[in-house]
Amino acid sequence: MMNRLRGSLKYGVVIISLALAGCATVPESIKGSGTTMLTDFQVVQKAPQAYKGMEARFGGRVLSVQNQPDMTQLEIAVMPLNSTGAPFLGSTITGRMYARINRFMEPDNFRDQYVTVVGLMNGTQAGKIGDVPYTFPVIDVTGFQRWHQARQVIMPPPVYGPDPWRWHNGYYGGGYYGGDWYYPPGPAVVQDYLVP
Repeated sequence: MMNRLRGSLKYGVVIISLALAGCATVPESIKGSGTTMLTDFQVVQKAPQAYKGMEARFGGRVLSVQNQPDMTQLEIAVMPLNSTGAPFLGSTITGRMYARINRFMEPDNFRDQYVTVVGLMNGTQAGKIGDVPYTFPVIDVTGFQRWHQARQVIMPPPVYGPDPWRWHNGYYGGGYYGGDWYYPPGPAVVQDYLVP
């Protein structure tokens, strides 16, 4: 029975690993064009002028949208990104930035939404958060990805062995009847995440 259990666990680990590897791809819209990509916003924020003209990928929640005659400017509360380029929900905001898209974008499609942008760093712009002066790093956007919030329920890991709630000979009861996979009682975890 233990060999059977070990074999099943190994098979399960392989399937899960392949599934995760297949899911961890960055959408084409935010892959960028260069071989080097700035992704640490706090480093860029400390010396934005030093990174002017370099390609970067950042994302987070859009706080405001300003339409101007030749562009749309997004104010983004920057968050760390996961392996697919999506912001980590619930993570700490690392700063704010302006993302400039060189065309008109409908504000309601972006306001209070999650987005990842890729483009070239273009120095800073003075602004305010409330009444407090703030220096916003600026990125000229060459590609972006809007994300949609999804939810999944994660059950406790299955156990191989006698199912205490298995129907057998007219009654429910514990005992070993050949063994089977079953979910032990325990809380399920509800997890929110972002999808393209």
